[in-house]
Amino acid sequence: MFPLIIIDLECAMLFRRHTLHSSYGITNLSNEEKDHLVRQLDDKIAKLMERERELADQAEELEAQKEELTAAIDEVVKKNRYLEEVVTQLKERNYELDQILYRISHDLRAPLLSIKGILSLLVLEKQPDPFHTYNSHIEDRVTQMDHVLQSLASLSKSILDKPEYNTVSLIEIVSEAVARQSSPLVTVHTDLHADVIHTDRRLLSAILQELLDNAYTFRDTNKAGRIRITALQQDNILYIEMHDDGDGLSTDIIPHIFNMFYRGSERSRGAGLGLYSARKAAEQMGGTLTASSDDSGSTFVLQLPASPVASR
Repeated sequence: MFPLIIIDLECAMLFRRHTLHSSYGITNLSNEEKDHLVRQLDDKIAKLMERERELADQAEELEAQKEELTAAIDEVVKKNRYLEEVVTQLKERNYELDQILYRISHDLRAPLLSIKGILSLLVLEKQPDPFHTYNSHIEDRVTQMDHVLQSLASLSKSILDKPEYNTVSLIEIVSEAVARQSSPLVTVHTDLHADVIHTDRRLLSAILQELLDNAYTFRDTNKAGRIRITALQQDNILYIEMHDDGDGLSTDIIPHIFNMFYRGSERSRGAGLGLYSARKAAEQMGGTLTASSDDSGSTFVLQLPASPVASR
């Protein structure tokens, strides 16, 4: 396209020169005026030709850039397709692993509960003192394993099951959780300024149960334990705070206590899945679970949206 324009301009220049030198174009012009006009015309046409060459070069450069961009876009599209395939495969593998976790946590508990039942019967039998000691050790290990399996079951529910929101009583949920963990060595005080809430009862119960279990486990054994549970609803957010006067958390432990398999103390009974499962459950409901500690003990704060949201 551009070379043809240049040729046309060259022809126009020759034509104009011929016209200016013809008898029709020089009737009223002197030779100096004619030469001046010719020089002006030559200069303008030369500039136009130079501009046309620049445009031709730019067009060529743009065409090259277009080819490079097209190739880059094709490469990005290929990589996106590959990533989509990888993500699909990962989702399938994660689902399979979640199913395995669910089956293991449930199928292994059945024989474990049978062992606990048999141990309970053996305690009733007359046995030499060493056997009672052995039975006690076995029961402790079985209880520990059962606690691990319960943590796995809670984790699988937190990951696999989508929240089911219903209108429930927070006071009732807290009371049930406290009753399951009742102990004459620990006093639980509640100050609940919210009752009727719309949430997933099962997930909320699992979170409270884990926090209570954590408070009971790490209480100060040299004194009677105290746990305070408070709740209020503000700015469409439900706040549930649980404070205990136990051992507390050191600053180097707090950043890790919600990590999977993390055990920050020798007094930990499980596999380090309890608080991890609790935070996962909170996230499933679109909330957060945080921890802090001072000289008075540890505080866990659960924040949940007052209105249900889609699971993350």
